[in-house]
Amino acid sequence: MPVFEALRLALQTIRTQKLKSGFSLLGVFIGVASLIGAWSIVNGVNRYMTEKFAQTLFGVNTFQLRRRPMFTPNVPDSVWRAWARRPRIRFSDAEALTAGFTVPVVTAWQATRWRSDCSSIVPRWTAASGSPAPRTV
Repeated sequence: MPVFEALRLALQTIRTQKLKSGFSLLGVFIGVASLIGAWSIVNGVNRYMTEKFAQTLFGVNTFQLRRRPMFTPNVPDSVWRAWARRPRIRFSDAEALTAGFTVPVVTAWQATRWRSDCSSIVPRWTAASGSPAPRTV
């Protein structure tokens, strides 16, 4: 069947079955719109999690100064003893580290004893090289 005849037959079918053609077209539009909407929602949630939520919880450019690692599977006793011999990190150590930063940072210090859940977090603002302090809203 030639292409011109197939095109003429398709247009004739659309003209004769207007309601069916309209519903098919509406279904295609709804399907495409729902895919675009779902993709936008997923992309927005992902952006929110990386920019807002994760940054306020843990920070994007964050590091921890710890006496021993946070996650330690299958570690021999000799390694545990070596970690236990490490000196305790004091607030003066954290202040000295904070003083060495060249960019404005927000620091939070946490002190725990005997692996308890009790901790004290002291947030402090450090402005480097004359940067303005953050505004409280």
